[in-house]
Amino acid sequence: MKTPRTWIALAILAAAAALPAPAAAQASRTGPTFRIGGSTSPIILPDVAYDNLHDRYLVVSGNGFIEGQLLDAAGNRLNAFPIAAGFLAGGHSQTPRVAFSADLNGGQGGYLVTWHESVGQIAQVRGKLLSHDGGALTGDIVIALEAGPPGTGSNWTMGAAVAYSTTSREFLVAWMGGYFTTQDIRYTRVNIAGTVLQAPVAITGGPDWERDPAVAYNPHQNEFYITYAGYIDAGGFGYVNGQRIQAGTGSLVGGPVTFIQSVATLIPHVDYNPVTQQYVVAWYNRSGGGAAFYGVTVRGSDGAVVSGVRVVSTRYFAYDALDFAYNAGSGDFLLVTHGAGVQDYEDAAIPINADGSPYDNGFILTNTPDVRAVVAGDGNFNPRVVASAARGRYLTVTASRFAAIHGQFATSSAAGGGGGGATPPPAPAGSNPKMFLDVPGPGSLVQTSFGVSGWAVDLSAPSGTGVATVHVWAFPTTGAPPIFLGAANMGVGRPDIAAHFGNPAFASAGFGLSAWLPPGSYDIRAYAFSTVSGSFNHSASSRVTVVQPISVPRMYIDAPAPNQTVTQFFSVSGWAIDAGAPSGCGVAVVHAWAYPLAGGNPVFVGAAAVGGYRPDVGGVFGHERFASSAYFLQGSLPPGEYNLVVFAFSTLAGTFNQAAVVHIRVV
Repeated sequence: MKTPRTWIALAILAAAAALPAPAAAQASRTGPTFRIGGSTSPIILPDVAYDNLHDRYLVVSGNGFIEGQLLDAAGNRLNAFPIAAGFLAGGHSQTPRVAFSADLNGGQGGYLVTWHESVGQIAQVRGKLLSHDGGALTGDIVIALEAGPPGTGSNWTMGAAVAYSTTSREFLVAWMGGYFTTQDIRYTRVNIAGTVLQAPVAITGGPDWERDPAVAYNPHQNEFYITYAGYIDAGGFGYVNGQRIQAGTGSLVGGPVTFIQSVATLIPHVDYNPVTQQYVVAWYNRSGGGAAFYGVTVRGSDGAVVSGVRVVSTRYFAYDALDFAYNAGSGDFLLVTHGAGVQDYEDAAIPINADGSPYDNGFILTNTPDVRAVVAGDGNFNPRVVASAARGRYLTVTASRFAAIHGQFATSSAAGGGGGGATPPPAPAGSNPKMFLDVPGPGSLVQTSFGVSGWAVDLSAPSGTGVATVHVWAFPTTGAPPIFLGAANMGVGRPDIAAHFGNPAFASAGFGLSAWLPPGSYDIRAYAFSTVSGSFNHSASSRVTVVQPISVPRMYIDAPAPNQTVTQFFSVSGWAIDAGAPSGCGVAVVHAWAYPLAGGNPVFVGAAAVGGYRPDVGGVFGHERFASSAYFLQGSLPPGEYNLVVFAFSTLAGTFNQAAVVHIRVV
């Protein structure tokens, strides 16, 4: 049985999986650059993870020993603590990486931190599980079990990448092993008790270099995806590969896929977009024509590369600074690297669209003078970034002058988009119908309730659009009889079509309707009735797969606020929806429970009244039916500290499938 904490993580994931991918996204820095601190010497190679249960961050860094710093949602430091003793215990710890899991610590959430520990003549990958507040849940875990004799250690300059499977409740850790011998990418799995689940597996072997591993998790296939760079000595060229790994078993899924072969390739990174169900990969690429960041998009269902190699950035790039993250709150990615030109001492950011293409040329992200004077030769190094879906923003951390960790927030929002797809050129006189089906697109995966939209004109019409009506039919690919979906609403504004054809009358050429079909494969065909010919004389179609609706729960607690002190009689309010529900707000019941921090059984606070008016929620989720999403209850608790957990019952899923939590103190 899933714990209430697990439902919180699942709710965030499900919400991300149903948000429409914006056509474009624009990002900008938010607030000043701020000092986080640090006490290792020098302070290098930071990393950061986001705790979606408590809306806070863990920043890790270290050279000699590993240190953690907890930040609240605004970037204020809550606590600092050692993670790995390193030279304080006669060793040397460096290059940490960190990932968050809502399942750790009995559902309170926590982190796996990895690092390289120098042991004799080799470096060995180790890790430690931490609670959400930084407390140690385990001692040091030896992850690279094969490391021992010379030539079996890890490359300590490259972080041991880590990602978490919410289904199998395990982490995958990947590193460069066999340093100075086979020099290959290796991985293993660690469960939430800190047990290493399998002997390390080498993806490839041989004397050539494989380096710079990165890993992402795909919840739809319950698999991990490792990307890495390599170099073939005999051929004198570099490459970038991707490899699928099945969570739960750790088995290889297929073989490595090569994205590119070039003069030099370094520091690839990968993240997963649950909306498009695709991986986005980017890397530093040097060829005879110069250097830039390149990238590809990979289908999550089968690992097929679905884009050509694209240029991601020629303005901002570096061979030792590349990280990016997907943000479910804004539906896009943000890539961070070093600045250029006169601001090469700053870090830069490049907004990346949902499909992996760059939105623009990027911008300077950090502003070091906010926290210290800039002197010649210094700078910010090795930036890393994490997304907060709840707030729709990103936090970048960077090693500033190797003397302190600095932080910088950025915010992204949907922008732009539109257009009619492949608009045909004007045609000669006579009945000259033109139309295009924008939605659903060819090969789309849609739910049982979906929209159909596009545009239609007859270029020979003396006035108006030349199209009186559009009828939409669904033809099952099984050969069963066609299904009439309805007559579309006409007159939808399409100024882009008017501009393209140079006819203002075509500004109302759009059409659309809402449709419903049972699961299956169909050809959706729209027929346009021409006022010139007096007949249905043109059509456009798309083949789609209709699937059962996916529950997309979203909710929020407005009151009490996190860490608020309340009296014994208090109110609980907020909003809850299931965006996947075909009608209504998708939530029928809301219950509140209090979990004493001192231990003991949870206390039922009450069932909330639901259906209150929240027009802001309707606006954010794009439909008036979500405006009836507010809940409210009055309850009481004896004095003490509690985690107040609010559960929402989805009308689509038929169960309590999401929860939100705040810590409160009752006096």
